[in-house]
Amino acid sequence: MTGPPVVALAPLSRRSGGTGAVAAALATHLGARGHRVAFAVQAGADAPLRDALALFAPVVPAGDAPPAGATVLIALGAAPGAALSLHHADTLRDRPRGPAASLRLRWMLRRAPRLIATGSAAAPALWTRPLARARPRLLPTGMDWAGVPVLLAAAAPDLPHLAAALAAAGATVAGRAPLDPQGPVPAALAGRLRIAAAALRARVAAPEADLLRLPPSLRRQALALPVRLVLAETAPLDAALASARL
Repeated sequence: MTGPPVVALAPLSRRSGGTGAVAAALATHLGARGHRVAFAVQAGADAPLRDALALFAPVVPAGDAPPAGATVLIALGAAPGAALSLHHADTLRDRPRGPAASLRLRWMLRRAPRLIATGSAAAPALWTRPLARARPRLLPTGMDWAGVPVLLAAAAPDLPHLAAALAAAGATVAGRAPLDPQGPVPAALAGRLRIAAAALRARVAAPEADLLRLPPSLRRQALALPVRLVLAETAPLDAALASARL
């Protein structure tokens, strides 16, 4: 029995990162087009990824039968026979560093022309024709960010995106503190963040995933940033979906 059509989504490179967040944004966009979405994840996908995706749509292992009623399946990774194959890239993480890297990036883009771009819109000309752009947006939680001074703590490549989202919400980004994206934040670094925030008369603010890695003493004082990616400038993506009868 034939299942629902598949949209494959994979990172352009190992540096791209954020496949789960882009997949969630794509699922939201497909839902707005009237689809009932499900995710297919590869064996070995970590539990936090599966749990995060499950907030948006049912999740099944790749190769298993899709949930009843699903009208489109988003497969994370390569999916032979997919109705539409998409890649995503971050214009900051994946930016070329030198002529050789630029040539390699051009080669990768020729092999993966259907691209969803995250990162700064003010990016090199290589990124000027994505199918859509995924932009961070703070979820409404009742918090009035207008004029709130914050010391933003997050993984270094995410800082520009998050700062833009906070500024759009009216917050004052008084400082930025890059964090190692892996493992707990050391107590010494947490102490420096606390001192820096006090000097700036600001509150430490961190995305939910990074907030959980802070020591409890700082976590209780910090502001959580519930950030989600939202697809924008989607006309080329919608045309590609329509061509795939999606």
